[in-house]
Amino acid sequence: MFLLTEPSTQVVTKFIARQRESTFSYAEVGATHETPPPGYTIDHNRIQLGSGEQDYQRAVAALRDCGNSSTNKTTPCGTTSLLSLNRVIR
Repeated sequence: MFLLTEPSTQVVTKFIARQRESTFSYAEVGATHETPPPGYTIDHNRIQLGSGEQDYQRAVAALRDCGNSSTNKTTPCGTTSLLSLNRVIR
């Protein structure tokens, strides 16, 4: 969600609620659990960036600070309550 001005909490909340109700833009959802459909390639590249509570807290701090760089003109809104241990953000 990209806007020219910071949205209100109500706007962000409504946007997230709409996204939870939306469907995927492709029919093959979940197809990569087995052999992919024709034309799809499974990419299983992964890398561990850290482990433990200290690394987790540093990652959270980096995500919360990502909009504060002088070269970055985007600002995440409403992320403070979304970031928590063992929570999947979708």
